[in-house]
Amino acid sequence: NQRGTIGSRVNEAGYKVMNKIDITGKSVLEIGAGDIRHDKYWKGKPHKYTIVDNLKTMLDKSIKRIKEIGVPYEGHYLNNDEKFQLPFEDESFDLFISFYNFEHLYPISSYTEEIKRVLKKKESFIIGAVPIEGGLAWG
Repeated sequence: NQRGTIGSRVNEAGYKVMNKIDITGKSVLEIGAGDIRHDKYWKGKPHKYTIVDNLKTMLDKSIKRIKEIGVPYEGHYLNNDEKFQLPFEDESFDLFISFYNFEHLYPISSYTEEIKRVLKKKESFIIGAVPIEGGLAWG
């Protein structure tokens, strides 16, 4: 558990990247959102927040938190026993968020292809952070 340790401070440093982009009115997709601890760094509020997870308990936790934040949302449970496929049309989202999650997505290429497919081709963004476990800050 990283809370209350240097890991928590490292995570918070990553979340601060959220204040670099105005998300007002954006359609947002996040896979594995957890408790959405980056919301305190948001500039504005999105039009809609879509959460995808392959763990029902984590999806429920994310939905509970996004309700508290007061943003319209959709929650999607995906059982990815086979090829990863998102249930959205091409170019559906303005923003994809991923904090400390890419290390859990395997094979990464199927995920990145799907994310690329559902992001709008013009003026869309990917924002987040990837863990550096094993690095100096974690040691």
